[in-house]
Amino acid sequence: MKDYIFRGKPVERFEYLLTRNYSGWENNIIDGFFVGSLIKVKEDGQDRCYIARYGAASHKEIHANGYTTMVEVIPETVGQYVFMKDPNGKMVFEGDIIEGTERMSSSWYGMGQSGHTTWTNKIHHIVEMTPSNLMLTEMYFRNKSKYDVEVVGNIYDEVRENGE
Repeated sequence: MKDYIFRGKPVERFEYLLTRNYSGWENNIIDGFFVGSLIKVKEDGQDRCYIARYGAASHKEIHANGYTTMVEVIPETVGQYVFMKDPNGKMVFEGDIIEGTERMSSSWYGMGQSGHTTWTNKIHHIVEMTPSNLMLTEMYFRNKSKYDVEVVGNIYDEVRENGE
């Protein structure tokens, strides 16, 4: 069974969240995002998004206080885990930016001569949850002899943690 994991930038600053004394929260913060299960609600005519603490429902993670820990996140920054990791083991989410190189080569023969040419192309790819985009993303990570790529950031880097 696949784990459907989401991430989003919290409305509140992490420094404030971490002072609430919920143990284990630091495991849910990755590169300025809160990671876990997505909960969407409509309040006062507005869509609001919350990330429930990753693993909160697990039998090993039951909270003694009986509350589910959730953090409100900026809806525009929510992205789903695409079930892949980059070569460094970093989880790949919707909105991530992948950069690297593609190694190409070809052999040729003509007019009594032959040769071999190699070159590289730069790759700059933004992960989206469309079938063709996910196939391309998977191709970059699966074919390590041809592609040297990694996650270098995300399209939400400019969105501040306080939502401004």
